[in-house]
Amino acid sequence: MKQRFAVLVAAFSLVVLLVSGCHKRPLSVSCSVSPQQITQGEKATAKSDVVLPKKNTKVTYDWTSSGGKVTGTQDTATFDSTGVNPGKYSINVKVADKHKHSAACSTSVSVEKKYLPPTVACSASPNSIRLVRLQELLQKLAVRMVPR
Repeated sequence: MKQRFAVLVAAFSLVVLLVSGCHKRPLSVSCSVSPQQITQGEKATAKSDVVLPKKNTKVTYDWTSSGGKVTGTQDTATFDSTGVNPGKYSINVKVADKHKHSAACSTSVSVEKKYLPPTVACSASPNSIRLVRLQELLQKLAVRMVPR
């Protein structure tokens, strides 16, 4: 009987220890960006995947970047490369809960130079034809086209 009681107490203690320890797990976050390579002026979407110690824990997201503009308030943000030079930029997110526990992650996006299509300029030489000369040319052409 004492052995059963000891086993029962040990099992109960283990359950209490496991349950009480679960909420002490730190929150963690991983992040990614898609696409990973864009052209100047394009946008990429960054996503974070948060693992919470307790379900339904409310968290806040703080998105930053090393260049460009990043906007987002939840688990997804948009990186806008308008106005940035070609290069590699980091996108960062810090996730925090109400107990001030936090986790952060970083991912990167490569911004390639935007090449503009070539432009074409046209000119004519001479840039004008006198009307009398045009009439002469048309008359010669008409004479040649009349069947004989």
